[in-house]
Order: sequence, then structure tokens, then C-alpha cells
Amino acid sequence: MSLPKGFSIFAVTVLVLNVFAPVYVESVRSFDRELLRKYFKCPACDPFTCPRPVGYPACQLVLEPGVCACCKVCARQAGQFCGLGSGRCGHGLSCRPMPGDEDPLGAILNGRAVCM
Repeated sequence: MSLPKGFSIFAVTVLVLNVFAPVYVESVRSFDRELLRKYFKCPACDPFTCPRPVGYPACQLVLEPGVCACCKVCARQAGQFCGLGSGRCGHGLSCRPMPGDEDPLGAILNGRAVCM
């Protein structure tokens, strides 16, 4: 599989880690997250201006999808689709391609993976 135009190996690695390891990525020190935001030229982030997540307080909160994540949203539950742009799985779950998927990285990048 070739990388989409404009993606580097570093960018894809960060994106995959962002989906596969939400617990670790979310616990990254603020300073490290700011370095990523600077590298990807993310817009300024003020979490105090974020909207209240739909479903809160009944849901588990995680950072919204993407490297430039700023606001918290409700986590995806077991069996729900997940991926780079479609949402992060809740704590204790990981976003994985469906067994037999011929393009597992594409599944994660395109939101065809599932929280397990």
C-alpha cells in the first residue's frame, strides 16, 4: 500500500498510534501534544471553548479524532466503527481492522476498523 500524498512515515506512525493507543496518547504530557500540534500546523486550541459532548455524562470522554484533537467527545463502544477520522475507542478497547481485511492500515485510516 502506498502512502496518501503529503503523508510521511512519521505522520502515519503518529496517526496509527493515535488510533491504536488512545490511552497512551491521551496521557501524553501537554508539552508533547503541543509539539505534535506544531509539527502538523494545527490551529490554536482552547479546550474551554469546546462544546459539551452529546451523551455526557453517561459516556466515557476521550479526545476527538485526529492529531489536532482539542475537545473531548464520547468514546466509541465495543463493536462500533472507529478510525482516524471516525472516533476513538473507550478505555480498555482498541481500534482494530476486521479479521481478513486486505488493507488493515486503510481500514484504520478510513474508519472501517472496529472497537474490540
